[in-house]
Amino acid sequence: MVAAWAVTQDFMQKYFRSLATPGHDNHFDGGKRYSSHHATPGAWIQIFTDTGSANEEDYPLDHPDGPSTSEARRAFINAISDHGDRADASFTLEELEAVGQVQGLFAFRTPQDAIEYSNENVYTRSGKDRYVVLTGKVVGTAVEDRSVVIADHRLVDGPMSRADLLASYSEEAESESSSSYE
Repeated sequence: MVAAWAVTQDFMQKYFRSLATPGHDNHFDGGKRYSSHHATPGAWIQIFTDTGSANEEDYPLDHPDGPSTSEARRAFINAISDHGDRADASFTLEELEAVGQVQGLFAFRTPQDAIEYSNENVYTRSGKDRYVVLTGKVVGTAVEDRSVVIADHRLVDGPMSRADLLASYSEEAESESSSSYE
């Protein structure tokens, strides 16, 4: 009974995603619901360095940088075939986006964290940033502090402006910061 509650609780928790770049916007508007580290998982680089393997099954989807998608693994195999022993160092930006795909979306536990993430971006400074509110199951953590990877996500609200996000969810964020949920 406790395990069922844990899954239900995951879907009750709200997560906040910043659409802070044209790429985020285009992916979201185009129905692509994955995020990317825009980098090759370190574990895969190590495996390739140690073995030179081009077999997909040698590269686990679950690893410290993951969980990766099977499409990311396939893109890695294709890219190492194209680049040989210079794997990763010579990957194009498109290849890095493809090999960095994770099984879900990066999102934050509070609206303020989503806003803080997007504050460093030129797109944000031009006022074009948008935000969405999602529920989902946490399947990993992201490199960025306070962010998680959520899968089986559902759109709760948005896209919306920063002002609308804060107007609708700032009270909720204050109650989250005063409680422990990890």
